[in-house]
Amino acid sequence: MREKRDLRGIPQILPV
Repeated sequence: MREKRDLRGIPQILPV
């Protein structure tokens, strides 16, 4: 999984 940040700077975890 990869941790990516949204445009608002919100950390989101993507199943990549």
